[in-house]
Amino acid sequence: MTARQLKRFRDSRNLTQQQLADRLGISRNLLNMYENQKRRIPKHIEIHLTDIKQIEKLTKMRSVMPLLRVRELCQKNQKDLFHLMNG
Repeated sequence: MTARQLKRFRDSRNLTQQQLADRLGISRNLLNMYENQKRRIPKHIEIHLTDIKQIEKLTKMRSVMPLLRVRELCQKNQKDLFHLMNG
């Protein structure tokens, strides 16, 4: 991940440097150094950002799926599990 990509990630979510730094568990000053290419972005920060993206994607998908469909799938899974357990 480049400094530009990191800044784009933060800007696209309308986060301040402090807000993103808090989510990443680092100081705002360190995030600023990453964004301004004064320090290399470590792999564990890239992984953390990827995790954030995945959580956002899953949350978005979940909110799009109608609640009735979720209920229907849960009921079907319960019935299937019951039949598996009771032969």
